[in-house]
Amino acid sequence: MTQALNRVLDRLGLGPDAPLIPLQGGDISEVYRVDTPHGRVVIKRAAPDILRAERDGLAALAAVPTQLEIPECLELDDDVLAMTWLSPGKPSDAKTRLLGEELRHLHTRSRATTHGWATTTFAGPTPQINTSLENGADFLIEQRLRPLAERCLRENKLPKQDARKLDALFARVPGLLPNEPPCLVHGDLWHGNVFYTETGVALIDPAIHRHYAMFDLAMLALFSPTSTNFEQAYWDGPRPETWPAQCALFQLYPLLNHLLLFGQSFLGELQSKIKMLEKW
Repeated sequence: MTQALNRVLDRLGLGPDAPLIPLQGGDISEVYRVDTPHGRVVIKRAAPDILRAERDGLAALAAVPTQLEIPECLELDDDVLAMTWLSPGKPSDAKTRLLGEELRHLHTRSRATTHGWATTTFAGPTPQINTSLENGADFLIEQRLRPLAERCLRENKLPKQDARKLDALFARVPGLLPNEPPCLVHGDLWHGNVFYTETGVALIDPAIHRHYAMFDLAMLALFSPTSTNFEQAYWDGPRPETWPAQCALFQLYPLLNHLLLFGQSFLGELQSKIKMLEKW
């Protein structure tokens, strides 16, 4: 047990022998439940820079007026983060509609003029450079897609012909982007980071920055389709006709990141998105 963990437990009113109950966590962290005199708390252990980014991202999400539940950070000490406990619940149609409505509110109530963020954030262990840019196409290409494509190519995970196809697609990105301002995005909104509670729905583990709202929507739809309830609540009307191409475009980033981190099992899906965009 590290000194940082001992200090956090002490500030929570516990001793160093307090039982830590393992919870399901990510690939880069250890997550535990601990019972304190004031209630249950989540303890997360990871690299200090990753935890600082998570703390700041959760605070940014909580600062936007929505009905989304966001964990509150109680303590941060080196490689230990303590957060409020969220009581798990079951998904329902009402909660799915709530997610759609409140994600729309998160996006529309946090509009900005530039893409980026003040600090580096992380998609899993992958650092995200967030230099502020007014041009959304430049941000998407130069701070998201191209760096990952080049890294995958260097590590022999992306075939050269696919790298060339991506380069050709980059020239077409401006014509595929939505005509809307950047806003606060969760940044890693796969279904595992949507947490259904007893009373509603929460967002956890953000990779926060400002970019197009469709960045979140595309990630949410990547590994499992979003429901009709969610889509009707989010769009509050028909989806844009350009949504299929925009969705595929914004899914290139998480697919490249998964290719980098987990290998060839994600190459086929990436190639499928590239092929779809070539035809658009």
